[in-house]
Amino acid sequence: MVGSSGCHLSFDARLKIAKGVAKGLSYIHEKKHVHGNIKPSNILLTSEMDPVIGDFGLEWLKLGKTSYTPRNFGSKRSCSSREETMINNAYAVSTSPYHAPESVKTPKWDVYSFGIVLLELLSGKVFTDNELTQWNNDSLILDDNEANILKMIDNFTIADVDENKDSILTCFKLGLSCASIAPHKRPLMREVLQVLEKVASKL
Repeated sequence: MVGSSGCHLSFDARLKIAKGVAKGLSYIHEKKHVHGNIKPSNILLTSEMDPVIGDFGLEWLKLGKTSYTPRNFGSKRSCSSREETMINNAYAVSTSPYHAPESVKTPKWDVYSFGIVLLELLSGKVFTDNELTQWNNDSLILDDNEANILKMIDNFTIADVDENKDSILTCFKLGLSCASIAPHKRPLMREVLQVLEKVASKL
């Protein structure tokens, strides 16, 4: 189903937003921090369409800085029952579509959230768990069926497809890579930024 964002944004504007958010998250991670709550409502836009990441640090005030101690138990879907109990005792698993499936917040948690936001930027809708699983499990869809990907592009950017097809496909595949269920399969934010910086833009 083709999404609709409700406002007209060119592909270049969406790419500019994605690059800005990726740059901000990359900087946060370089400083050994995790945002932990990346979602559209926490991304503010200036009049020039430059993104500003909000809500950073508020969860520290609520839960304490130790909540972001870098520990990676791996995906909740693949951990042992004992580990799962430990994780659930420490954190309540969120039902937000922007939150990663694992329970401990590491930089890879932010990468997952960024992937969902990037896919929403491109399609105008939030991807469900079932859709993400289908796309991530079927590499043939990504490699051999560009038409299916392009069908999911937001109606408001459909006019940009012919001119930006390769860039759109690159961004879409990057979003799916970031939103992998398995944390170890997600790229680092600096790697995400490197990919986006290579995508041509008129802005």
